[in-house]
Amino acid sequence: MGQFLVTVLINAVALFIISRLNLGLRINDLGLTLIAALVLGALNAVVRPVLQFLSLPVTIITLGLFALAINAFMFWLMGRIVGVPMSNWLLAWLAYSIIVWIISALIR
Repeated sequence: MGQFLVTVLINAVALFIISRLNLGLRINDLGLTLIAALVLGALNAVVRPVLQFLSLPVTIITLGLFALAINAFMFWLMGRIVGVPMSNWLLAWLAYSIIVWIISALIR
C-alpha cells in the first residue's frame, strides 16, 4: 500500500509539472491532478498487467517495444476517464514518462 501511494504521488507531481509547462495536458486544479494520478495508478495496477499478459506475443516479437504502446494507452485512457483535455496526448505522455523517470531516479 505504501508503494502505491508513492507511485500516485510521483504521478501527481509529474502531471502537475506537465500541466504547468503546457505540454498538451490541461489540469487547472490540484484536486483533479490527484484524481488523475489515482486513476492512472489504479489503471497501472489493474488493467496494465492484463494487457501485458494478453499482448505478450506481440511484446516478444517487438523485443519489448510494445510495452511503450501499453503505457501510452494507459495514459490516454486516464485522460478519457477523468475528462482531462489533452491537445497533444502523445507529447504529454512522452513528457510524463521522462518526468516520472527523473523523479523516480531522484527518490529511489
